[in-house]
Amino acid sequence: MTGPLTLLAEGEGQVGRAVAPVLAFGLGCRDADDRLRAVDALLVPAARGDLDARQVGRDLAWLLAERSMKPNRLADAARTAAATGAYETVWTILSEALPKLLEAEQPVRGLGELLAVAADCVERRGATGHLAGLERHASARGTSQLVTQSRRLRNALRQGTDQGTTETS
Repeated sequence: MTGPLTLLAEGEGQVGRAVAPVLAFGLGCRDADDRLRAVDALLVPAARGDLDARQVGRDLAWLLAERSMKPNRLADAARTAAATGAYETVWTILSEALPKLLEAEQPVRGLGELLAVAADCVERRGATGHLAGLERHASARGTSQLVTQSRRLRNALRQGTDQGTTETS
């Protein structure tokens, strides 16, 4: 299903607006091989500096909010992309996708897994900033993955601030 994504991403010329939603959709595919191809297709324009990572994140937020994608599949793809060293790209994408999900009245199932990937990226690159809706979950009682990873991400974002790094979100 995502085979043409690699050809599209490796093509000559500037990345068009339609690439972001196609990549976003690919990152949440049911089939693990399709997600892997989408990660590869994401990394190529990102390495060239041609990827609008924020737009990919906004498209992901919409797909997740509409329940057109399962967060655990996106978390798998994001974790794979981050493992290549693309922490900043993954964080930029997730920093756009997460606020809409964090502010939702009912959090989507699997949000904690996405927050774990985001926290890992922030810890590795020292990002700072604020994510709307994060504090509500981080200050909640309990030990669910959502609460635990919300606290971890909040603390990582604060720690980056304490270390004097540049704000990026």
